[in-house]
Amino acid sequence: MGQMRTLRAGKRARSQGFTLIELLVVLLILGICVAVTAQTITRRSPSLQLRSGVATAVATLREARSLAIRDNREVQVLVDVSARSLRLGPDSVERLFDRELGISLYTAAMEIESRDSGAIRFFPDGTSAGGRIRLSSETQTYDVFIDWLTGNIYVQ
Repeated sequence: MGQMRTLRAGKRARSQGFTLIELLVVLLILGICVAVTAQTITRRSPSLQLRSGVATAVATLREARSLAIRDNREVQVLVDVSARSLRLGPDSVERLFDRELGISLYTAAMEIESRDSGAIRFFPDGTSAGGRIRLSSETQTYDVFIDWLTGNIYVQ
C-alpha cells in the first residue's frame, strides 16, 4: 500500500508558488538590467547618433521653409561646422550634433559667412538658395539635400 501523509496540528503545508514580495524583487532587478542595457546600447551606437543628427537637420530645415512661407519672409538656417550645430535664425536655440559625427556644409557662395560657418536660406515662395549638409560617422554617411528650385529637403 501507498504511504499516507498526515499533517499535524500547528504545521501548515507550504504552497508551491511565489510570494508577492519575491515577484516584486525579481521585477525590480529585471527593470534595472533593462534600463542599464538600453542606456549602454544607445550611448555607444554611432548609427543611432547619426540617424538622430540627420533627423534634427531635416526637421530644422523643414521648419525654416515652413516659417519662410508662413511669415512671407526669408529664413536662414545657420550651420556652424566647427561647433557642430544648427541654428534657425540668429536668435534661436542652438541644436547640437554629437561630437562623434562629422559635418560639412555645401551652400551658395553668398551664404558662406566664415571658414567654419554658412547658411541655407529659404525664401517666401518656398524656394531656397540650395545646398547640402553631410553628416557622417566612421561607417556611414548621409547627405541632406536642399533643392534650390523647390526648397524640398531629402536624404540620401
